[in-house]
Amino acid sequence: RGIKTSILGLADQKVPGEARREKQVEDGVEVEALRLPADVPFVQRVSEGRRFIDEVGGRHALFAFAPYQFDMRGVVSRALVELPELVSGLTSSILFHETWIGEEETSGLWTRLVGFTQRRLIQMLVHDLKPVRIYSTNPLYRRMLEAYDIR
Repeated sequence: RGIKTSILGLADQKVPGEARREKQVEDGVEVEALRLPADVPFVQRVSEGRRFIDEVGGRHALFAFAPYQFDMRGVVSRALVELPELVSGLTSSILFHETWIGEEETSGLWTRLVGFTQRRLIQMLVHDLKPVRIYSTNPLYRRMLEAYDIR
């Protein structure tokens, strides 16, 4: 559609060691990508990510969001601090691939506590990012988000 697009993999678990910048081609469309390894400290990834956004002239960020991509426990507390800084001056949207755990009646106390923490952090992140659009391809996740006034 003539819109220049770039990909920033902020926590790529398939890229060991150092960041990898590359051109990806799909159906004749070339997209510049920066893939940052998940094992690099989050603060460093955000710093490199912001440099990349500035270099490619980013104006809008679409987050493909999955809590367990940011943290092995799914607790995205660092994201609250770093992601708004990463996209400062840009508009943003969020695509929820996952939301939170612990909504089932059979969930144990620990799972419910982790889920409560995940949900509160997601609510705070949505508040801080002020996304222009929120998406989920999963009807259950859409209902979960809407139940907590995330539309």
